[in-house]
Amino acid sequence: MEYKPELSVRSNHDIIFNNDFQSVDVQPYSGNIHLDAKGKIQFNLNVADKVTDPTTHQEKLVNDNALVRYVNNITPSDENDKGSISFHSKTGNLFNMNVNVHKGTHHFGIHNLRNTNVNLTAEDGDNVVAIKGKLAEPMPAGKVESTSFLRGIETAFKSNTVLTGNNNKISITTEGDGLGLGVNGLQSNSPYSGHTTGTFINNQPSNTTQPSLDGTSTIELKAVKGNNEVDLNVKNHASVKGIITSHSAKATLEAEEDNIVRVKNPDTKTALINAWKEKYPNNSPEPYRVGGSIHD
Repeated sequence: MEYKPELSVRSNHDIIFNNDFQSVDVQPYSGNIHLDAKGKIQFNLNVADKVTDPTTHQEKLVNDNALVRYVNNITPSDENDKGSISFHSKTGNLFNMNVNVHKGTHHFGIHNLRNTNVNLTAEDGDNVVAIKGKLAEPMPAGKVESTSFLRGIETAFKSNTVLTGNNNKISITTEGDGLGLGVNGLQSNSPYSGHTTGTFINNQPSNTTQPSLDGTSTIELKAVKGNNEVDLNVKNHASVKGIITSHSAKATLEAEEDNIVRVKNPDTKTALINAWKEKYPNNSPEPYRVGGSIHD
């Protein structure tokens, strides 16, 4: 069956979403959303640091947020059940997140999973996904352990994301002298699954002992007049990668000018985590910054 748009918004001006709490989640999780603006489309998310649990009445950290998240929960998943998000603007699609980074938090710019399509088209402007993290956890005096990460775009489980604009930029930065980014799941069987990345494309089930899903997951960045840029400038205690493709996944960057992938740690004396020492005893601490990475 084919889905008609469950939400369609058109504007002769700008379309702007301001959110000072949590994710702009797409619900229900099985339909289509289309935004069309003759100006710009802009999402601003300032993530609340803590919330009060309604059951325990205790404060807890806000975790696992995204500027835009689309998870297709139809079971069983089928090609005919593919949901989609389509943003079309004249002057640009801009996604901005400000978040306090604590020890066990992880946040995303665009996060689409399980048979979903995301298409961002800026007719005469740029697509920008920008995450700025303030390091809110003090540096420990002893052993460093951090399970936080940030991701610009994550597309997984038979899903596809396409950005078309004059320029496309994915930016992740951190500020402050506190505990930096780490890796989620220090005992995980999947040593690439919890790192900070600009784009992460994956077609592996959550149970990493199972084979890849049928089909592929893809990300395409198409800069029709200028550059594609993946730029990470983050304080980190484990490896950081600009682009990861894993298990039947594909990343394509097409630019009229340049494709630029930049990964930098502004604090060259950052303490490192022995993230995989128990499972991979021959591994050294993780000092590396990688532009692109492919995993089978």
